[in-house]
Amino acid sequence: MNGASFPAIPEDKRHTLYDVSYFFVLPLDTSLATLSFIFNSLIVAAVLRSRSIHRPSLLLLCSLSMTDVVWAVFSLYKNIQSFVSVDNCPKEVRGSGEFFPYFTSAYSTLGNHALISFDRLLALSKPLWYRARVTRKHTIKQILFVWMVSGILAGFRATAISFPSLTLESRLGGFLWFAVCVSTIIFCYISILNTNRRNRVVMAQYNGDMRAILAREKRVAKTVGLIFAVLCCTFLPAFAVPVVLILWGFSDEEITPLRLFYLLFVTLNGLMNPILNYSRNQEVRIAVRKIIRCQLLNHIEDNGRLRTHLNTLVLRVNNRVEVLPSNSLNTSVTNS
Repeated sequence: MNGASFPAIPEDKRHTLYDVSYFFVLPLDTSLATLSFIFNSLIVAAVLRSRSIHRPSLLLLCSLSMTDVVWAVFSLYKNIQSFVSVDNCPKEVRGSGEFFPYFTSAYSTLGNHALISFDRLLALSKPLWYRARVTRKHTIKQILFVWMVSGILAGFRATAISFPSLTLESRLGGFLWFAVCVSTIIFCYISILNTNRRNRVVMAQYNGDMRAILAREKRVAKTVGLIFAVLCCTFLPAFAVPVVLILWGFSDEEITPLRLFYLLFVTLNGLMNPILNYSRNQEVRIAVRKIIRCQLLNHIEDNGRLRTHLNTLVLRVNNRVEVLPSNSLNTSVTNS
């Protein structure tokens, strides 16, 4: 951080900024990234291992958790790098290899939110068509498309580091993706509000099964709404701050010392998403608890086997047996 320049800030304020970054914000961001990685990994594992909940809505939320895992890993890598080397400014992205995951996470987060919003709109406005046409295979294709476009845009942006002549085109591509995704999200949520009002009137037309399906889709839509509210309060401001600063005339090098502060909200966004998924969806809670319970049982079983093996070795050395495995004779044998 010492090597980064920010002429608009006096020397004493820059030292204060340095101390706050390294002794408060950086440890906080590392803690949030660690929790985000653990929680999102649990959500992804729970959804992928439980075929009974491989519904389109949960697969899309699982894809969103994958973007948070990518960001958590990248954030931990950069934070550890900052702890090890004081010459590195926190969250300073260097080289194409670091720019690629950085922008892939940002673009895929926006793309997944737009895809989830459109999916909720279809599920609530056309429930019969949605149930018949939107399958797991169709959803996986949509997820792969979002990740592919995000990867291409991120690769284009990373390539611009080596070829500065492509900087304007790469930024324009990212801005268009941002505009399309945000416009889709806003349009879908306005339409969802209108659809919810209409569904209250026509709910009596559906039978019991269809009512249950609509009620479930509405619960998922409320969860997605909360996730979108968190996105507006954390991710979007962090995404907009550097753009605003650049428009005000600051260069990339000048805003680097502030990057840790606004990217802290991106890490917080990645932590809040799995918490909302877990707290608002009973099926996800059951799947996560099964994973944790299985891991605990396996750990206990492995410890029991290790204890039995160690006891056998010790007793063989002492030429006597006092504890036998449960499938052996429950007697003590001592050689005289």
